[in-house]
Amino acid sequence: MGCTTDLPQPPEQAIVIDQYNIKHCSEQYIKDFFAAADNDKNGTVDIHELVVALNFLGIDADTADIAAVILTADVDNNGNLDYDEFRQFIYCFMNGKTHSLVQTLFFICDSNQSGTIERDELFAIFRKMGLDVDQKKTEQLLEMFGDGISLTYNQYIQMFEKLEK
Repeated sequence: MGCTTDLPQPPEQAIVIDQYNIKHCSEQYIKDFFAAADNDKNGTVDIHELVVALNFLGIDADTADIAAVILTADVDNNGNLDYDEFRQFIYCFMNGKTHSLVQTLFFICDSNQSGTIERDELFAIFRKMGLDVDQKKTEQLLEMFGDGISLTYNQYIQMFEKLEK
């Protein structure tokens, strides 16, 4: 069977919105979706499988936007998404933040999907963006814009808006 006939539609209870107004999908649904999207059953999802899967769900996925997010989510840089990378991609894509690298990186680097960015995650964002920001500066930014431990999505966006000026 092809990908489009095997993809499960998300049941309403599969999607939860947390206290930060960030959407999360149930782990079981993500596993089922990954298995169905992995049309060639090689344990990874490539861009073509992903576009077909998203289109099946009624998401008009632009290949260029998906490619940009895959490049960011593809931690091992093999051009495909394994399950953990796919899970982060879905988290990012569900929250509709694919139009800005800064916004996309929040969801890609929020590895524990807590809805906040902690020090190591923020440091990873700076590295992915090619910014020369050390651990000490990262901690200072967490103090300045957050609670010293983490940043909510809104605090994170405010921080980057200030840094861009």
